[in-house]
Amino acid sequence: MTTQMLHLSRKSRDVYTAKLHYQHLRMQELDMMKNIMQDELEEIQVYLNRAEHQIGQIRQELHGGRTAGGQPTTQVGEFERLL
Repeated sequence: MTTQMLHLSRKSRDVYTAKLHYQHLRMQELDMMKNIMQDELEEIQVYLNRAEHQIGQIRQELHGGRTAGGQPTTQVGEFERLL
């Protein structure tokens, strides 16, 4: 019976070792996912900054009495509502 208990204890240890290894791999996977999401967040921030810059330029042109194409405008109020 003692040898059977020893064998069972070793198998239990093997299970815990495998579970520990799995959890370590899972943590690595989650870290990689976090890094990818951080990169995507930074990329989106760049696009948002570009869009805000473009909106600012258009507003500036509208306040100057010109459209984005350089043509005079008479409906500044209507364009301002859109921005």
